[in-house]
Amino acid sequence: MSLTDDLSDQFFDDLVDVCSRLQIEPLDMLGVMMAESSVKASAQNANSNASGLIQFLPSTLQRLGWTGTPQDFRRLSADDQLPFVERYFQPFAHFGLNSIARVYQVVFLPSSLSLGSNPDTVIVDQNGINSGAYPGNRGLDTDNDGTITVGELQQAVERHLTSARWQEIEQRLNGASGGGGAGGDGASDSGGDNSGAAIDLRTQSGITDALEALGFDPHAVGLAAAVQAFQQQSGLTADGIVGPRTRAALASALSDSGIAFTQ
Repeated sequence: MSLTDDLSDQFFDDLVDVCSRLQIEPLDMLGVMMAESSVKASAQNANSNASGLIQFLPSTLQRLGWTGTPQDFRRLSADDQLPFVERYFQPFAHFGLNSIARVYQVVFLPSSLSLGSNPDTVIVDQNGINSGAYPGNRGLDTDNDGTITVGELQQAVERHLTSARWQEIEQRLNGASGGGGAGGDGASDSGGDNSGAAIDLRTQSGITDALEALGFDPHAVGLAAAVQAFQQQSGLTADGIVGPRTRAALASALSDSGIAFTQ
């Protein structure tokens, strides 16, 4: 029995197109939707009456040109909500929404995008910048230091990416995008030993597996720190964000090591 019968094949095809125009990795967009609504168009926050895939507030829906009620919006299919998602993200695309944390910043606090994308960048400080956003989001402050960072936003999303529904969503996206993500380059195997399961660089768990296989153990130091260590060794900007260049470097390193992968 499918766990994603509420999502049509057309939704995944159209999502890939929307993300291509916004220069966002489709998996990153879906990850944020998972954190916000479990990728359910009918989702509602009973306290704020936020609705849909991205949990738009009623005032936001009005600004985006929706003339019906929030309840009417929740009756739309996920595919029919996508134009409003694109309209919401479009003004922020020039900031470079090249990680799941950056995509989530647009939803969480878009004014923080100009502060930077480094995982250590503080976007909320209970005694400083954007202090008003801290009390209602204290749970994002995982190290309880009174601040919320870009890295903590990423962790907040990743905590939602472990369910069986998410795994099925990943599989369906890979089918819709031809296995190539936003770039649509298709899947490719390394030339090494293919006796084990290939590491899938299109997924968050695959990135973790790749880093571990290459000797950068995320389980020991944390994912962001492992990514930074790999980036530093590879001559990349050590920002802890897995963008296209870091994925390509991981693929090259796996190939050189004879480790099977797909991308």
